[in-house]
Amino acid sequence: MGDYGKRISIAGQDVKTCSDLDCVVTSKYANLKGAVSGSGSVDFTDTTSAETITVTVAHGLGYIPTARVSVDATEAVGAGEYVELPSALGYADRFYNYFYKADATNVTITLRRQNDAGGALNVDYKYFIYLDKGKLN
Repeated sequence: MGDYGKRISIAGQDVKTCSDLDCVVTSKYANLKGAVSGSGSVDFTDTTSAETITVTVAHGLGYIPTARVSVDATEAVGAGEYVELPSALGYADRFYNYFYKADATNVTITLRRQNDAGGALNVDYKYFIYLDKGKLN
């Protein structure tokens, strides 16, 4: 009786005979699994001083999960362009510093902006929290 599981090989490789290194996914090893995701939006005011906005996403998992967070960097990069955090962006008279951290109960997203020219700004964000502890314990 053969082994059972899931394998997806890279282009040009036979999934039935290729090595594990030639697989995009193989259930032979632990894979991150996620199910907690969401998005939101924050508004920076029309100010020329530095401004920090903090968003707290409660997950209550009891361990520090792996997470991915991205923000819409329209003003610094281009319309609808999301960048993964951490990220430091800047141009002309504006600077943006975005990062996140995770603990056993929350993922905290911190968005900082210094805009010497002033002007209000809306920033959209997305997060994805992986639920599989993997080999953490």
